[in-house]
Amino acid sequence: MLSRRRLLTAGALTAGSALLLPGLANAAAGTPATSDFTTRDGWLAWFAAHRDQVGVFADNGAQACLAHRAQVSQPLASAVKPVHLAAYTLSGLAPDTKVTVGEWERFYLPHTDGGAHEQSQRLLGIEADPATKLARNPAQQVTLDQIAGTMIYFSDNAATDYLRHRLGAAALRRAAQRGGWTGLDSRSKLADFLYLLMPEEVRPGVPRLPMGARLEQRFLTEPAFRDRARARVVSGPPPSWDAQVAWARTSGGASAATLAGFHRAAATGRFPEATRRHLEHTLAGSLPPGVAGIGWKGGSLAGVLALAGYTRWQDGRVGSTALLLQELSEADWDGMNAEGSLFFQVFLDLALDPAWQGRVARALRG
Repeated sequence: MLSRRRLLTAGALTAGSALLLPGLANAAAGTPATSDFTTRDGWLAWFAAHRDQVGVFADNGAQACLAHRAQVSQPLASAVKPVHLAAYTLSGLAPDTKVTVGEWERFYLPHTDGGAHEQSQRLLGIEADPATKLARNPAQQVTLDQIAGTMIYFSDNAATDYLRHRLGAAALRRAAQRGGWTGLDSRSKLADFLYLLMPEEVRPGVPRLPMGARLEQRFLTEPAFRDRARARVVSGPPPSWDAQVAWARTSGGASAATLAGFHRAAATGRFPEATRRHLEHTLAGSLPPGVAGIGWKGGSLAGVLALAGYTRWQDGRVGSTALLLQELSEADWDGMNAEGSLFFQVFLDLALDPAWQGRVARALRG
């Protein structure tokens, strides 16, 4: 274990809870955030003071639409994963196709997904070794649809890369284009983390994406390298906050308008029904009056937070929303993810509450 360290490099945002990640030492301890993120007024003050760090597109399906830096690309982190989901549902593969846990966990690098894979294991009844975080029985079977579900519900990176490997990057790009998203960055999560976490293996002059792909190939085919990489994450010194922010800055992005448009495509049936089923799963039991479904996916990297989704109203309206934050200070990032933060509610109200949307718009206009 990394004791009190937190590796601020990946994770899924969950409604009503803080994002707690293992890894990097908290250099911001004692440094106050620039706003009180437990209040709406605090969020409005932060928006007003950090307009250039925000990309937002919020369309409630009726009259109100907010667009601020909506065409500017910002890092997405795990908010890109609905594309992988859509590619899976378009693939024609049977949802009950059996996959061994060992095949899935070939792509697992512990402590780089905010505990998502451990949550996946618990959900599916997979007994794990507490030291390695790997399944005790790699021959145990799960279904393809269960893997896709854990990618969305918990943001399991190993699930994401397993699907990417099985379907192919071209299938991801086709799914993105079907949802109006051109120029998708379809890089592997595992490859990019290896690039960050094993700098001694990076060859000078080799660009990040092909270098990461080389490291991933070694991880998948060389047991000794794989064991060394996993041990490094557990026991080696984590990258500094500044190093992680610099890495996250070029980790793959898109604009708020593009991401919201893709969610609208999912909401309106451009992809098979299973896409909506998985995206709507976590809020299915707590929908506001008049709402038929809310699909969403979040993401987090050092200095980056992202949330995007859609709302299907019972009267037939469809709205879509994306809120992208970048270049966050460590103190603000911590505050936004702390217990009591209204980050998820701020996002949800952009989709549901025209009055709140108007207040945010005024804060961002100045």
